[in-house]
Amino acid sequence: MLANTLKFIIALILFLVSLNLFSKSCRKVLPYDLETKLVGKRKSSILRISLTAMILTAVLQSSSLVVVVIFSLVQGNILSEKNGLAAVLGTEVGTTATGQIISIPWLKLYPLLLPLLLLFSLPRFRKYLPSIVFFALIIFALKLMTIPFSNLHNASTYHRLIALVNQSSLVGVVIGATFTALVQSSSALTALTISLGRAQIINLKSAIALVLGGNIGTCITGLVAASTVTKKARGIIVGQILFNIIGVALALIFIDPFTELIQKITVSTLIERQIANAHTIFNLISYLCVILVFNPFYSLTKKINKKIYH
Repeated sequence: MLANTLKFIIALILFLVSLNLFSKSCRKVLPYDLETKLVGKRKSSILRISLTAMILTAVLQSSSLVVVVIFSLVQGNILSEKNGLAAVLGTEVGTTATGQIISIPWLKLYPLLLPLLLLFSLPRFRKYLPSIVFFALIIFALKLMTIPFSNLHNASTYHRLIALVNQSSLVGVVIGATFTALVQSSSALTALTISLGRAQIINLKSAIALVLGGNIGTCITGLVAASTVTKKARGIIVGQILFNIIGVALALIFIDPFTELIQKITVSTLIERQIANAHTIFNLISYLCVILVFNPFYSLTKKINKKIYH
């Protein structure tokens, strides 16, 4: 049990380091400045700003990086509180791109890695080479994360915990939120959930509960940072927490029909693809519901923020 836990921790560290380096390498090759792209025109629409943040998060594979930039722009009065909240909501959808990428069975495509490395070694494409290498390390780390779980079926403590997660969606949400808060990475939880699914240890409903918990866990970072940011930035934190808690609460009520829907609309029978689609579809539905009534939602956020930080 201890040996397998250590193996998983090492694989998780490799995954997080590789993902961080991949994000940094992607930012270096962007043809524009991240802050400039987020701010755009002074009178940019809420939809444009949120979509920009969504795309940047998906490209950079780091919602934390984009959110930090948003906070700095809001605190510097370069971006309004309202636009900052819209941008943060966009990152909620963009961050699901990680699950979509790592759920693809990339190991079957590994024979193509050498030709790709040779191609990106050419002077014209050399600036993209680090991104390719770090991406390969991410896939390798995911494979390593799956191996320890294949040897844990007979561990009694582990077995009881997994059984509890499979029986109660609420327990899954709590575990997902706790894990995400501890490692400060929703991508790590996504990788863990997909690894458990691939090893056939958890079912789809349990996996959905875990990733829903990850949405709440990402808010912990904001709560920790609340004491160090301006009142306007705190309003964004309140909005993000409100967005995730309401969404997850409603999802728990309808988790059974939602799970059936995901199984029906996902072409692939691979559970990892179903997990990734569930995360993306849930966050996208939550985003669309809020963005359509964004002005009332923003007003509610401001009222709550005033009561908390009066």
